[in-house]
Amino acid sequence: MHRHLFATAFTTVFLTSSLLTSPSHADIGSVYVQSLVTDEIVVQSNGSSYHRLAPLSNLMANVHVEVDAGQFGRVVWFTAWLGLGLEGVGRQYWPQYREDGHHKSFGNDRPRSWSGTVPVTVPGSSLETLALGQCNSLAQSLRAGGLGDKAIFAEDRRIELAVTTHLAYEMTGAPGSDIPDEPSPSWDDHRKLTLVCQKWPGAVPLGAAGGLTIGDAEVEHASLSLLEQYGPSGLCKIVLSGVIQTDRADTEVRFRYKNQEGRLSEVHSVTTDHARTAMFSHQYRIKNNYDAEHDVDWAESGFVRIVGVSHDFRTPWAEYTMECVEPGATDFQTVLRPEVKMQVVALEKVMVGRQLCIDTIRLYGMIVGRGPAAGYAGFVGNGYLSKPEAYAVQQGDVAFVVADRKLNWQTDPQATLATGPSGGGLKKQILDLAFNVTGESGAIIASVPKRGYEFACVDPAVRPEIAGFGDLTLAPRPQGGARPAATASLTADSASPAARSNAAPAGRQTAVLALLPDLAIQRSVKGKRKARLRVLVVNRGAGPAAATTLRAIYRKGDGQRIRRSVAVPPLTAGAKAWVVVDFQAPVKKARKITLKVDHPNRVAEQDEANNKAHFGG
Repeated sequence: MHRHLFATAFTTVFLTSSLLTSPSHADIGSVYVQSLVTDEIVVQSNGSSYHRLAPLSNLMANVHVEVDAGQFGRVVWFTAWLGLGLEGVGRQYWPQYREDGHHKSFGNDRPRSWSGTVPVTVPGSSLETLALGQCNSLAQSLRAGGLGDKAIFAEDRRIELAVTTHLAYEMTGAPGSDIPDEPSPSWDDHRKLTLVCQKWPGAVPLGAAGGLTIGDAEVEHASLSLLEQYGPSGLCKIVLSGVIQTDRADTEVRFRYKNQEGRLSEVHSVTTDHARTAMFSHQYRIKNNYDAEHDVDWAESGFVRIVGVSHDFRTPWAEYTMECVEPGATDFQTVLRPEVKMQVVALEKVMVGRQLCIDTIRLYGMIVGRGPAAGYAGFVGNGYLSKPEAYAVQQGDVAFVVADRKLNWQTDPQATLATGPSGGGLKKQILDLAFNVTGESGAIIASVPKRGYEFACVDPAVRPEIAGFGDLTLAPRPQGGARPAATASLTADSASPAARSNAAPAGRQTAVLALLPDLAIQRSVKGKRKARLRVLVVNRGAGPAAATTLRAIYRKGDGQRIRRSVAVPPLTAGAKAWVVVDFQAPVKKARKITLKVDHPNRVAEQDEANNKAHFGG
């Protein structure tokens, strides 16, 4: 006879006692959370609503399961899963995530009983409806109370959720005696996690004067392209164009151009649009090595870069070399085809299986007029064609064309599986991309030839050789000996113009990402012994942290200090560990106890500024 029984969390005490008193009659099942890996689920905001879960927002727990079919039965299968609850809301409205549970079948080798701990994970895609609903419901209630969006999204808001466990199983054999219903557990019986309705990154808490102030926006990406224009007509100038991306829309960014001799141009200003992007173009004449109009000494060859004025950023050097000549005859001028350039920038990243991959890339095309030209422009490659965009330029005008493309990590357009080498390596794919510009007749008059761009996934862990880099960089793969286009990522000022000039052309480069840990002290409490302090260290980052140390300084009232260092074990992303500090002096008599995890700084972290804490704080 088959038995389909369901058990919920916190029936362990009753079911265990039943198991001990009548093991040969009753079908027994119990389940509870042995350890909760996730202590926070973060929902991000945009200043007017809570719109998405933070990356890698999964609910993870280690769940202990025990099933017993009695003396004459056998266990066929069981499924253990998690649920969430909100205080004050009826349990019939508490969601359960059975489809994301842990299922175990025993086939022909069925045991009489089974006991063990299993991992259960609820992915962010399953949690999103509840998480966004709760945060936006909280925002709506705050609006009803008279708060505006600026005040609502100026700070993190927290909601406590209960984590429930559930169990279903099937057993053979004669059913045992009925088991009385177990009373529903109280709110305090449940394990808890915190739903963090995160503040808008552009807002900071209320200032001393009581008014809401807006924090400084940041430049996330900046690029510079340089086109040389010179010829027998006497034309001699450089066209400087590029793209700036910020972490917030409608942000004004001011910058200057700087040459290899340290001379600076006038200040330019751009404002990012709703997509947090601004494109710009400026021209500088090269005449007798001096541009009186802009008061900049430009040589006929050299290097140029952008340096931020309103924000701290700079671009890599862009090189140019020209041979300017005196003007020739002007009674007849040839209309030249426009010059074009293309840039590729990585945008969104997503988890594909257990790897972190680029989800979306943005393509930038630039058209510089060398006389009147009009038509359409677009990007092509590997079965891909962007929507054609109309353009029109005159001499010296610059037009931009932008398109976003999502990457497919099942197969690439070349019919090659994008799953990496056999045996389970990192996924990667190569896309051939080109930029074509047509004239009014529809014929192509200018283009950036196809180049292969390689995109590779990474393991969600720190890779020591690239620790410290926080973004993706791309470089085209040269084909047929062609010189690769200069990359345009925001980088440190690490190479001199001469060093960059002498460097060999780069080969194909791979997009890389370093996911870093973030160590912090979550709690500190007195130990059972008077001289001991228990400290809870947590890794809040997305990557694992290597073993390190915790420094503790015990300050006495007379100015003397007791210093201690204790080992902190390696911590995976989201993991926690208690460490014990023995001061050999009563903790309660300390004037002050200062704690710092990762001392000295041995672990590269997302945030190096949150490692300190004070006892009780």
